[in-house]
Amino acid sequence: MAGKLVVFLALARFLGNAEVGTFGLIAVTVAYGTFITGMEFYNYTVRDVARSSHAQQASAILNHISLVGSLQFMLSSGVLLAWGAGLLNFKFTLLTLALTVMEQWAQEGYRILVALSRPVLASVTLFLRQGIWVFAVILGLFFFPNLRTLDFVLYCWICGVTISALVAGFAVFQDFGLSWDSRIDIQWIARGLPVALVFFGAAFGLRTINFLDRSFQAKLGSDASLAAYVLFFGLAISLISVLDAGIFSFGLPKIIAAGRGSSHDLRREVKNLLKPTLVATGIFICGGAVFFEFGLNLLGIGRYAEYGTIFYALIVSVTLQAWSMVPHFGLYALHREKLIMYGHLFALALFVLFTLSWSGSPETAVAFARAAAFAFLLAWKAFFFIFSVRKVS
Repeated sequence: MAGKLVVFLALARFLGNAEVGTFGLIAVTVAYGTFITGMEFYNYTVRDVARSSHAQQASAILNHISLVGSLQFMLSSGVLLAWGAGLLNFKFTLLTLALTVMEQWAQEGYRILVALSRPVLASVTLFLRQGIWVFAVILGLFFFPNLRTLDFVLYCWICGVTISALVAGFAVFQDFGLSWDSRIDIQWIARGLPVALVFFGAAFGLRTINFLDRSFQAKLGSDASLAAYVLFFGLAISLISVLDAGIFSFGLPKIIAAGRGSSHDLRREVKNLLKPTLVATGIFICGGAVFFEFGLNLLGIGRYAEYGTIFYALIVSVTLQAWSMVPHFGLYALHREKLIMYGHLFALALFVLFTLSWSGSPETAVAFARAAAFAFLLAWKAFFFIFSVRKVS
């Protein structure tokens, strides 16, 4: 997490606005591509692997690999055909596609290792995928001026995810000795698709907001404003990572357990989660303000100071997103997944509507629209959580 935070500062310090903006567009495209080709199917696979025998685990993993591989083949074929026909003239099209494919396999390998109760090796693959190449980039940009290019950053990234995928793949194949002549169980995949589609639908709205925001900013604003958006979003979203690792991961199991009991227990656990979340976000807002006012010039990236409106709007939007996760977990514990999905889809629609409505202010429209969408989502989840708890009382 520290590396992912610092790398955005390094990119802003040593690369130009156009390169920082392009990196942000590539990163969000890779994230969205892995979301689409993964279809959240791992939610079904992980649960099945965790409770199955060794032989059944091997079959489930092979089926999972087959599905993801098929989806990747369709995506890759479509992109390559479009690229060959001249419909995609983006310089980094092929490298972005390769990153999407390898990021997907590294991600799936990590998830399978977690399901197999191999947390140490899973953590190693996660560090290879998200950590070690980032530190290589930071050191390379700092000490070697000739490496201060976007190409160097992307090649480090693809090396990191490729090594991560190979390590995870070798560990899984060593455990099971999976053979390609094994039969693929179509029925098993068919049983898992409805489960995966529920999670896919619930995540679609948020993932699409986080994909469209950078795209809209690139369309409406200047290269400099896109670079500022990418930098500030990378810093702001670290709040969610910290909350996930330090607060949500401990509170969620208690909320789920309380969801099986009385409404009083559930309300108590949700309040217990809300308190540290409010404290953490308060500290984050204060720290962010101090960083913006004093840190930019100290780090040699004072040119971004003129985009303070974008910075504070993103801080507000991410804070609202963090707060909305508390009633989100409560609704999840009550099995109100459809309410979560509808809320995310309405938030996506509002985000697009607000962005288009405020396009007369092209530099700040996207950041304000994002804040408005998450304000709605917080209100939606809080209202329906309170309503649902009272209904089951």
